[in-house]
Amino acid sequence: MEKNFVKVHTAGDIIIAAAFIIAGAALALIFESDALKITGVFCIIAGAAMFFLLKSGYKEFESGEVFSKKNLNFAQSEKKAVISILEKPENFNGKLKQDGTSLMLTIYHNKKDAYLQLFEYIPYSYVACTEMYHYESNKIKSLLK
Repeated sequence: MEKNFVKVHTAGDIIIAAAFIIAGAALALIFESDALKITGVFCIIAGAAMFFLLKSGYKEFESGEVFSKKNLNFAQSEKKAVISILEKPENFNGKLKQDGTSLMLTIYHNKKDAYLQLFEYIPYSYVACTEMYHYESNKIKSLLK
């Protein structure tokens, strides 16, 4: 199963950027102090930059659903254990050491669905070493803690 995820703005991203712009405009227009006016201008600039740069959501290309992303890193010695977790995530007991960088478990999740894939570090990049698994989000709650 091939899934394409693209970074997108979430509602929270837009709210944060708008709050900076509104607060900056209030500081620049309401107060008489030069220091507050300069601070307001910097807030407006920061809010505008956030609007273009802050993208914390991931949209699945085909369905259009928005997901959050979580990465878990493991040592190479944990590969069999991680693969067994991918095959049956509801059996995960939370006792896997996340102390390495050679394996990366990527989880895209929202309230309904979750997609999991394991990547292995080959010098200078991570390469997929398993297919993408699809589960309901309630089955992988222990992985998201």
